[in-house]
Amino acid sequence: MKKAMRVLAKTTFLICATLGLGSQANAEVLNSGQAVNEKKVWTIKFNNKVKLDNVTKNYIKVVDSRGIFQNINLELEKDKKSIKVTPCDNGYKPGEKYTLKVMKGVKGESNKGLKKEISMDFYIKDNMSSDKLNTSINNVQNASFVVQDSEWIYYSDLTESNSIYRMKKDGSSKKVLYKGNSRICKLYLSNEYIYFVSHSGNFTQGEEYCIYRVKKDGVGKPQVICKNISVNYQFQIDGDSLYYVQDSRLMRSDLLGNNAKEILKNIENTTDEVFFLLKDKWIYYFGFDYRSGKATGIYKIKTDGSQKQCIVKNVDAQSMKVSSINIDGNDIYYKNFSGDIFKSDLKGRDLERVRFLNGVSGVNVFNGYIHYLYEGAVHKIKADGTEHSILAQKSLNDFDYINIVNGELWYLDTNKELKSVPVVTKDSGEDDGDSNPGNPVSLKEGDSFYIKGVNSLSSKVIKIETADVNGDGKKENVILAGVNENYSYKDLKIFIQKTSNGEILGYDSLKNFSCEEIGNSISLGDFNKDKISDIKIDLLLNTQRGMHATYIYTFTKDKLNKIFHENMIPAKAQDFKYKLLDDKSIKVYDDKGNSYIVNLASDDEEHYKYLTNIGIGPSITVFYEGEDIDRDGSLELSRTIYLVGVSYSDFLCSAKTTYKYNPATSKWEYKGLHVESEFFPCTKVSSNSDNDDENNNEQDKQKSSIQNFVEKNNTIYYVQDKWTKRSKNDYYLSDSYLRGIKNDLSTSSTIANDISGKIQTYGKYMYYVSAYGVNLHRVKLDGSNDTVISKDIVKNFCISDGYIYYCSDKGGIYKMKQDGRDVSMLEKDKAEELVVLDDWLYYINNGSLYKMKTDGTSREDLGVTANKMLGASEDGVYYCISQKDGSSNLYRANIDGKRSKCIFEGLLKGYAVYDGYVYCINNTNNYIYKMKYDGSDLVKVSDEKAKDVVGVSEKFIYYKAGDTLNNEHLYRIKKTGGKPEKVD
Repeated sequence: MKKAMRVLAKTTFLICATLGLGSQANAEVLNSGQAVNEKKVWTIKFNNKVKLDNVTKNYIKVVDSRGIFQNINLELEKDKKSIKVTPCDNGYKPGEKYTLKVMKGVKGESNKGLKKEISMDFYIKDNMSSDKLNTSINNVQNASFVVQDSEWIYYSDLTESNSIYRMKKDGSSKKVLYKGNSRICKLYLSNEYIYFVSHSGNFTQGEEYCIYRVKKDGVGKPQVICKNISVNYQFQIDGDSLYYVQDSRLMRSDLLGNNAKEILKNIENTTDEVFFLLKDKWIYYFGFDYRSGKATGIYKIKTDGSQKQCIVKNVDAQSMKVSSINIDGNDIYYKNFSGDIFKSDLKGRDLERVRFLNGVSGVNVFNGYIHYLYEGAVHKIKADGTEHSILAQKSLNDFDYINIVNGELWYLDTNKELKSVPVVTKDSGEDDGDSNPGNPVSLKEGDSFYIKGVNSLSSKVIKIETADVNGDGKKENVILAGVNENYSYKDLKIFIQKTSNGEILGYDSLKNFSCEEIGNSISLGDFNKDKISDIKIDLLLNTQRGMHATYIYTFTKDKLNKIFHENMIPAKAQDFKYKLLDDKSIKVYDDKGNSYIVNLASDDEEHYKYLTNIGIGPSITVFYEGEDIDRDGSLELSRTIYLVGVSYSDFLCSAKTTYKYNPATSKWEYKGLHVESEFFPCTKVSSNSDNDDENNNEQDKQKSSIQNFVEKNNTIYYVQDKWTKRSKNDYYLSDSYLRGIKNDLSTSSTIANDISGKIQTYGKYMYYVSAYGVNLHRVKLDGSNDTVISKDIVKNFCISDGYIYYCSDKGGIYKMKQDGRDVSMLEKDKAEELVVLDDWLYYINNGSLYKMKTDGTSREDLGVTANKMLGASEDGVYYCISQKDGSSNLYRANIDGKRSKCIFEGLLKGYAVYDGYVYCINNTNNYIYKMKYDGSDLVKVSDEKAKDVVGVSEKFIYYKAGDTLNNEHLYRIKKTGGKPEKVD
């Protein structure tokens, strides 16, 4: 394949691809990772003339980071050797990652196919996004500890935690993304990486500060980009270039630290520490020699190292001593060590002293205002001294930095917690009347909170959360306040407060209630489907008895509206029924046909007898949770109570009932029941159960992880491929079906279309990955209720004990419930295939075999080379290694990964394991063979020619055979021999 590339035009890029006879090959990534504009046109150049028909169009795709196909236009150029790929509508989304795929189904006019699939990742630039326009370039002078993309906020708290965190814009989903060994600062985002500065900890080699990068998802180890940079960790990124200071020299390199070039050797003094800012392809800089005390003027130079010029001369060394520079619009500001702030234009003209701000720190000039820290508060003031205001109280003096990112000013409070307040981003400098703060806008639990005429002078903040709760695009404080008395709170009220100036927008009283000092919470989420956060208040009324009260509010038209309290749904245990049965079990059920059996067979006889005498009943302990169970973007409300026996602490099982709010009727509608028990076996037995027959077919557990074939309920389930012939020896896969055929071959049906081949059953559902490996589906065995349960790009999956384990194309091994809920990452490895056996996961990672517990612990590299077709059974772990002739060698290892050995050479396609025997096809003669699990007693089963073993059941071996692809059918032969029988 030719790898040479050349640029055709400003908006096009050439990808060379060779058309020839099809052959198996891995996808080849050509110059991936470019950042381009949203109207980017790609040109795919082939070495022979190519067809552009409806078939070809199915094999040239652009997908986004979630695996969703994009609308594109394909155009064949006049030479018939090039295809242009143009985005439809408004182009690609700024800041998003896309992948251009050219698949092997593409054919030339001679009907020869593409030899290898080609894929290329690219990113859409977002340099002109509103986020960046509302972000101060002067953050670099303030440690640049907060950065943001379209979805996440990333930050370093600059403390001893030595970590990079990320969270959603509303402050939710906070987690540690990366943990280092020393303080982290100077964060930059570029494509899929976070760049930052940290100490190497290796003083013996003179390496003090280094530039690192780590992936935005935290996967993988950090890379060292540059070593021994300035002790003041000066570096910045502009486009595809990285600028940094090293030994008083200003350097430029690519984003991997390669091709380093010296832009500036020194300023005025050969030992100056250089400080700089980038704007519009100019570098503005100054220097200071800490040993001699000498200062320099302020200079600017082009990013290519040309046109060096001094814009502010060092005429007065004492007043000059610049401590920081800021650029705002067409003006440059600098502060000296005496506290004077000067201003000029970017050419150094009209220099004037504008303010004297002695003792301030964290200066960040933005949209005509000087923002700074002073005496534990965040201030802002215009350069002319007008419109002074305090944005926030209780800032941390030890870390004197502030960042302005997407219209929010970020700082650390006295508890070393990251906080933000809105800043005005209007060009006019007006502040919507919020320049005079009233009530505190930066609060924490325990602070006094008094609103004249509303609550008591002794009222305090119990809980506080900040989010946009009225849909105006700005954050509000949601405050639960009350009066502390005798270790509890009374006079409870909820307030909505403007974060910019402390104005109270609305409030409501929680009458007749008092709550404990701890155990209360505020949570946010959309319950009424208006895509605006609603407010859920949970009060702990009594610690010893576990009593709670829950309210849900919306905030619209400056009014708090209560949409949930406990009287809006049936009283406890009235939304389901329960009874103690004679066979030592409890039945819990509802009117919708949901039914559970809690088996008390292991219960103490005396305790069970006591239960039969006094009965069972609901506990007073109640929990309410918001969950998006049906995945429609809004939350359901789940109520969990306990069925108890002898006492309120004698928990027998928990019953969770779920409700959905209907905005049209303003009522909560019952949705379902789920029962669990920590101490006794619990089984769902209703006719609507997903798992009522999960234990009566062993293939539900393991055999489908080895063979893509299932025999269940007297029915055979398998994948049928449809191949369409274009010309002699030229076929393309036009569709794949999930088929169900009765064991006696009397009737058949299609369960699902467009699947990629991996299937597995659990209960009444069949699970499969859709075509192109995009989404994970489940469908009932009768073909109904086909539902996407994961929109991830699922490469491989397996199911065990009600959980689905899968590996994602974006990297990582995940675990989720069988209905797609409760997704969690177990490990960051980019696994290719995985299977589950008992409580262990086996998977292939970077060509090696690994194992790990199903809870994500005890990860171990087994030291075994493997690259495809992984399976496991009680007899061992099976895997293949590809050979040059297209065949594979089949290996087996013990379940601990030891004593690995080849048990079959020259395997053609797949294999199946059943009852201690392995069934496969020899690549040299195409006959079916069977052998014991350890490779012994190899015998030929049949003289019939076959292409692939599909699966094995108790009586039959199922295999594919046919002289051509479009004439390939499924056959079966008895294990005892005899004539083959055509299945489809």
